[in-house]
Amino acid sequence: MRKWSVTLVTSLVVGLGLGGCASAEPESTVSETAYVYVDRPGLSLAELLQQSEIVAHVRPVSSRYEVLQRSPIVVPSREAWEDPAGGKPDVGYTYTPPPDPATFVTVEVVEVWKGDLAVGRTIEVRQYGGVVDGVLKLEQGVPQVADYVGKDIVLAIRHLDVWAPDDFTVFLPEEGMWVMNDGGKGGKLRLAVADVDPIGHGNGADLTVSQLKKMIEDF
Repeated sequence: MRKWSVTLVTSLVVGLGLGGCASAEPESTVSETAYVYVDRPGLSLAELLQQSEIVAHVRPVSSRYEVLQRSPIVVPSREAWEDPAGGKPDVGYTYTPPPDPATFVTVEVVEVWKGDLAVGRTIEVRQYGGVVDGVLKLEQGVPQVADYVGKDIVLAIRHLDVWAPDDFTVFLPEEGMWVMNDGGKGGKLRLAVADVDPIGHGNGADLTVSQLKKMIEDF
């Protein structure tokens, strides 16, 4: 896994941004690390598999950082909200969201267990995380697909959105990624989140490849 020196911890609520992007700073310029926190609803393993668009055995081959700058947003003034029809002009202000770092991981599709995705195809999986102004920003408690380049993993993913039809994202970052022992030959899976949270999660513990496939087939 990648090694970073951690010197700063913060707690925020964030989302991946859309819009123009610029290359991130090289890793050598990282001076501190900040963690952000996103509160998501918990799902059972069955719910996760049912709601995911695609479940596939993949092999990450490379990764890159980008900084995404979202478009400015016009926010109505309080007066406009309170009295929109009272003759007052719809005066607002323009807010430019801060840049969002994103990691794009190219993965090779080895086997598809759910969804429409061609075996042998390479796709990009986008996650929050990257370098902005010398600060490495990561999501608290979420394993990074980029840390598993060259390894066999299972991802529960979905298309990112209609604006990025060729990009995918992990459906539930904390629970939608498993590491395959011996490329799946041993039949055992472990949640990747255990690598960043040793306390562990009950969802998917001691899961086997055959059990996961059977759950999907039984839907």
